[in-house]
Amino acid sequence: MSQVFYANTDAEITRVVEAANRSLDRGDALGYDSEFFGVDIGKQSCFARSQLHLCSLAVKRHPYQLAPRGYHVADAAVFSRRSLERPDFVKLLENPGPKAVHNLPVDAHTLANAGITLGGGVNTLAMARWAWPERARGLGFTLDALGQDLVGAGKTEDFRELFRVEVTEYRVTTRREKVCECGQKCGRRSTTPGHTRHEEVVETRHPKLVMRDIPLESVVPGHPLWPRAINYAAQDAWLALAVYDLATLAMQIKREIPW
Repeated sequence: MSQVFYANTDAEITRVVEAANRSLDRGDALGYDSEFFGVDIGKQSCFARSQLHLCSLAVKRHPYQLAPRGYHVADAAVFSRRSLERPDFVKLLENPGPKAVHNLPVDAHTLANAGITLGGGVNTLAMARWAWPERARGLGFTLDALGQDLVGAGKTEDFRELFRVEVTEYRVTTRREKVCECGQKCGRRSTTPGHTRHEEVVETRHPKLVMRDIPLESVVPGHPLWPRAINYAAQDAWLALAVYDLATLAMQIKREIPW
């Protein structure tokens, strides 16, 4: 990937929106991706659940530059949820110009949950299945696998590993012990004055190292993971756009479908 840019101020958002609009006016596709929370993606649909935390756009450089593998060199910008309050940014997302999104329904639902209809979304997952059907029984169609095999770079990190932390947790066990009134371990009978026995509950803490998820919404500027989260989000939009370029080229080649 070429450059990563976190668009936070109004001037920065305006700068990226204008560049993205110029790219759409030229007929180029943008790359788009979102990072969200509020849903167990492995078990639940994003519909009416997922909440956007970050989104990213990849924009092709102009004048155009081709990478050796055949995709256009692009730069990526990352935005916080605050950008959805900007009418010009929302208008850009709703623009019918093409936007390359890997596994489109997930990101489209996330924007819809914020009241925004993503315009021009092109599912690069579906494109990849048509362009490289032979991957169905082997290499697969994840963005990471496609990026590594076709673009020469995959995701920056595994999402679950990035947003997890090792912490020490304690398991507490209890037992009852008879304690002498004198406060010491002594062998005198309990009938001896000053040596009455009574029971006390003794707790023992057993430490254990465990991995726990870090709430995505807590990763904000100043958080130790913030720079890595920005790079992760930007890489996904850039990869989606690169896969779009390569799939478009591959689909122009006539070939026999292996089924």
